[in-house]
Amino acid sequence: MLNLNEGKYPIIISPNFGQPLLINLKAYLNNEGQFEKNVIVETLIITIPNQSTQEILEHFYSNIYIQPILKDEGKFEERRGEKYSLKLNEIEKIEKLDFRDQPVLEEENCMIWDIFNSLLHIKNIFGQRKELYKIRFEIEIQIIKKIQTELMNSGRSFFLFDIVHDIPNMMENKVNYHSIAIFNKDWKD
Repeated sequence: MLNLNEGKYPIIISPNFGQPLLINLKAYLNNEGQFEKNVIVETLIITIPNQSTQEILEHFYSNIYIQPILKDEGKFEERRGEKYSLKLNEIEKIEKLDFRDQPVLEEENCMIWDIFNSLLHIKNIFGQRKELYKIRFEIEIQIIKKIQTELMNSGRSFFLFDIVHDIPNMMENKVNYHSIAIFNKDWKD
């Protein structure tokens, strides 16, 4: 099992098992029913202090995937589908928040405040990692089309996806289980 207290690689802490990212494919369709833009997957990562942006991005370049859970039973690997690559889009450092400057509390800001003011005070919960970043990844249109086809052919209303981070120079992957739910719903009915 991957020991998060060791190593200096950045890790994705959100989305995760208890708080998945919900993606409705219908929101990415134009009036003709065609996908016209990539789907954005927004993540929170935590890193060691003073790690450069370039170093952080190198840990995620060409080695971050989403993998659908296609079956409820059977051996672990046999229940999962094909791994789909995510493409790096943007990175932004997140500073500690002071709510006195905000007229409205947003859910994301509450989560970030909680990380800075609660989680990071638990000794070694993330090892030496103390700095937060937001990284946006993209699911490219050709992959979205494959996922949509798989979803329609499965007869299911959604797929749960794991985020798989193939950490460079490590024998194991960091997996955020059940961290993304992709569905294709028209809420009119």
